Amino acid sequence: MNKYDNMVTSVKKKSAEKVKIAKDAILYMLENNQHITVCGLVELTGLSRGFFYNNQEVKEILNRALDSQPGNDCMDRRSAIIDAAMSKQLETLGIQCARLKEENKKLQTEIVVLRGREF
Repeated sequence: MNKYDNMVTSVKKKSAEKVKIAKDAILYMLENNQHITVCGLVELTGLSRGFFYNNQEVKEILNRALDSQPGNDCMDRRSAIIDAAMSKQLETLGIQCARLKEENKKLQTEIVVLRGREF
């Protein structure tokens, strides 16, 4: 075996070790009901963020783990909260608008009465 073959073998071995570390970390987080994030995995494993995004095998495992994790619908919950808040604000503004329209009507009536008295 020449130097090149040794180097290729070494790189493949290191890559396989990194994949195993990443898989083990994902499994560990799932088993311990921890919320899985790439940042959390980087912190736990010492691997780079790019590794989790660029390594196809790890990326697929990570995506499956994220999909199977309960409560991963954070954006749906956030949207529901925002929708509820906006609906409440819309209701409040509708009430305020009705009050202002009523006040405007009264003021216009008062203007007509006051103009009639002046002439």
